[in-house]
Formats: sequence, structure tokens, C-alpha cells
Amino acid sequence: MPRLSPQTQSLIITGCCFALSWLLGFATPIIALEDRFYQQLLELTPAYRAGEAILLPDFPALQHQLLLAGGYLLIVTNIVLIKKPAPSPVLLILLVFCLFMAQMLLALLEQRWLPALWPILSFFLCWLLLFVWSKLPYLRQVIKPHALCDIEEIGKHIEKQNYNAAVLLLQHCPFSEQMFDLAYELGLKLEQQENWFLARFLYKWLVQFDPGMQDFVERIELKINPSLANTQLSITGHTDQYNQFAHYQLLGKKARGATATVYEALDMYTQKRIALKVLRRKMDDTTQQKDIIEFLHEAMTVSRLDHPNIVKIHDADIIDDRAFIAMDFIPGSSLAERLIRKRYLTVAESLRVMSAVLNALSIAHQNDIVHGDIKPANIMYDKKSRRYIVTDFGAAYAAQQSLHEHGRKIVGTPAYMSPEQLSGSKVDGRSDLFSLAVAIYQLLSGIQPFIGDSLPTVKKKVINDEVDLASLNLPGCIEQVLEKALQKKTYQRFADADQMLQAVKSCQMQLQKND
Repeated sequence: MPRLSPQTQSLIITGCCFALSWLLGFATPIIALEDRFYQQLLELTPAYRAGEAILLPDFPALQHQLLLAGGYLLIVTNIVLIKKPAPSPVLLILLVFCLFMAQMLLALLEQRWLPALWPILSFFLCWLLLFVWSKLPYLRQVIKPHALCDIEEIGKHIEKQNYNAAVLLLQHCPFSEQMFDLAYELGLKLEQQENWFLARFLYKWLVQFDPGMQDFVERIELKINPSLANTQLSITGHTDQYNQFAHYQLLGKKARGATATVYEALDMYTQKRIALKVLRRKMDDTTQQKDIIEFLHEAMTVSRLDHPNIVKIHDADIIDDRAFIAMDFIPGSSLAERLIRKRYLTVAESLRVMSAVLNALSIAHQNDIVHGDIKPANIMYDKKSRRYIVTDFGAAYAAQQSLHEHGRKIVGTPAYMSPEQLSGSKVDGRSDLFSLAVAIYQLLSGIQPFIGDSLPTVKKKVINDEVDLASLNLPGCIEQVLEKALQKKTYQRFADADQMLQAVKSCQMQLQKND
């Protein structure tokens, strides 16, 4: 189940407060409280002092309910508009002041009963609850800052080469010689594996304990971007100009996803055009270290791969509390845009796309990397080089691992996922072959074979429904390739990307002979 956003949580809490306040508003103690307060106000009126008889009206329940409903509606509107988990204290002060003054003036001047005491108390208690709830992440850090720090457990993760988890757990550790030595050892192991991005992330964290670690940071930055050695420019985060981020000049927005925005940008060090993927949320209490590392996971993954059909990563870092990835700018468009324009692939084009993607997947799978999100939107066509390029390895994870073992939520697009991926079972490269076949079917027909209104519906269709390939009237060899790749059981598919690639090449040769 996806985690609710802080704003959604606040709206749910506000709704519960309203329901509880509404029910308590009919309770005898609350009515007695309102009655007693109204009598005290009446004792201040000239009529009471003159000894005149003042009849107490019945409790105005309707006004009481309207005040509660109106006040909570105002709180909800404020939460939605300011997009913060707790409403503005200024709003609370104004609301309480207006209600209190209205109650006072109506009672003193016209002897009218406006039961505002309980709504005032209810609004204040609700705001206090929302305020405390919004500060819980800070309180957890203060009360239990080192609860996850287990040096022995971190050492086991390092032995198993589970370096991401080791770095995450180290973030919870207080300074000690043992912790620092372990972190230093981990950094050296990351360098040996040329995992430059994670090594720099670790060394930057260690700078707070030993400023001398800044030399390690600079050394790693030279490994990532050798051109830094020939320039005196400094990385300072956001500049005063709205269109500049670090040493990248932003030229325009290219795409916007659920967590990040992609810009076309100019690297002012190299004067090359790049694509800059920037995490939209800053690194604060709502963006945990795990979120940052999972975002940079894409860069760490792709940096191990070097192939013309795989997007090249140039840099990845955290600048001004915001994570980013700099990669090749591809002058072209994704195949998803062809679907939008209803320019479906021809048979020959589909074979070229499959060849390019399978070449890329072969390299990834040889490095024990499963892409996890092969779909038309993640296959770009480079107009300049006339190549198809696989992008967005953000959902990638190690082969022979399940999402549950990896400790991650389902990342990717369910309609393109394999049955084993959706069910949380162990996956390998054959999962990507299934996703590629689904994407090719859609690019040929314009029809997505597995669609539904909810994840359970999509999951059921992927696991049970067969794709109608016969309706496309494809050449027999292509239909056979797609049919084999779309098998529900992994052992019935191609053994790996290379085997499927050979089948595609054989099909290309066969069609050329027939022509």
C-alpha cells in the first residue's frame, strides 16, 4: 500500500477531528459548558444589572453545527491551498478571535446565543494535533536518532556487497572511531568497484566528522568528471539566476515525472548539451536518505554499463539539498510520442527496435541488472545517430532478487510488467523480455494488451490473459518471437536477451530473402 502524503494524512486527521467534535457537540457536558459561559456573558449586560428577568433560550444546536462545519471547512481549504500538513497559525488566531468577538458582542448587545466556545476549543485542539503530527519526523530524529545504528549489521551488509543498505544504515550512526573506520573501509570498496556516485555521497557525509575528507570528495569528482581539473569554476548549487542549477544552464523543461523533472541543459564545464534529471523534493524530513539513494540508484546502475544503446550518465550528486542526474541529451523523442501521434511501427521498424533494445538488455543482464521498466516511454529515438536508446534505469535492481527482498515498493509501470514482477517473485532478465514484447505489441497495434482501472485488475490480466497476436497479421517469425517472449512461465520464454536477439536477426534475414 503506497504511503500517504503528509497533506493527505492531515486531511484525514482533520476529518476525524470534525467527526469527533460533531458527536461531542451533542454531549450534555459540552452543552452545559456553553450554557454556563453564555450565562456569564449575560451577567455583564445592563439588563441583568438592572435586575430585569432574562429568559435563557434553548440550546441553538443548528448554529453550533454550522460553526463546526464552517470552521473545519476553512481549515481543510487552508491545508489544500498552502500545501502544508498543518494549517497556518495566523488562520487559527483570526478564526478564534472572530468567533470569540462575535459571541461576546451578540450576547452583550442583543442577548443572542452564539455557541462558539466548543468550536473554538475544537479548532485549537485540532490545530495542536496537526502541528504535533507534522513535527513527528523531527521528534523521531531527536528521540531515537541512532536506533538503526548496528555496526555489526552494517559490517554484514558490506560483506554481502549490499553497499546501498550499508550507506543508509551508517547515516543513523553517531560519531565513533569504529563507525568512521567502517565507513572509510566501505568508501574504499566502493572506489574499487568504481561506484563513484555512492562513494562521493558517503565521503560528503563523512566531511562533517573530518573536514579532511573533502580531499576524497574532490578526488572522486575528478573521477566522475575529469574536465574539472582544467577549470576553476566551483559548484555552488542554485545561483541567483532562475535558469541555472549548479554548473548547468537550464535551457528548457523536457519532461515531468512523478518524482523528478527532466531539463535540457548546458554543462558550462564541457559546453555540451545534457539532460538534467532533478528530484523535485529537497532533502528534508519528508525526503529521507533512502529516497535520495533510490533516486541516485539509476546513476549508480547505468554508470556500470557502456553501450551505444544505453543512455550515458555524466554526473550525479546532491546540490543545495536537491539530487540530480546529468546524462546524455538525446535529440529526438520517445516511442511513446509515436503512440500519441498514432504513428505505429512497421514490421521492419519493430525488428530494429527489438534489436537495439535487446543489445542494451544483453549488456545490462551480463552485469546482473534487470531494467524493470521497459516500455515505449523509456525507448528514445536519437535522430542524430539514428539509434534507439534505452533510458530510465530508475526501477532497476539485481537479477535473481524480488522487490520484497530488495526492500522497495513496486517501481515501474504495471501494464508492462511480467507476471513474476507483479507478484513479487524472483526476477531475472527474462522479465525484461516479457516487458519488451508487450511494448512492441502496443507499438505495432496501438493497443495496450493489459489495461485495467486498478492494480489488482491489471495484475489479474497480466497473469491470466493471453495476448491476441493473430489479430495483427504479422509475419510468422515475428509472431513466434513475440509469442515466446510473452509466455507466463519464465522457463518457456527465451533463455536470455542474446537468444531472443538471434531469433530477431534470423527473422530479419528471412524477411529480407522474401523481399
